[in-house]
Amino acid sequence: MRVVRPGLLSLLQDSGRRGQHRIGLTTGGPLDRAAFDCCNRLLENPAGSTAVEISFGGLQLEAQVDTFF
Repeated sequence: MRVVRPGLLSLLQDSGRRGQHRIGLTTGGPLDRAAFDCCNRLLENPAGSTAVEISFGGLQLEAQVDTFF
């Protein structure tokens, strides 16, 4: 995938890092955990797989190889 337009606040999110505050890491992870989990289940990805979180829209991607959705 090639990013044509990144949009405003489009981020790659994984499931976060729980229990790592002692070494200075925030928990992080997706804003909408239910949507994140649902997305991975629908795509048959392993739980916690990285996803694109699009907060304000405008993201435009271009596939560089043949694909389907």
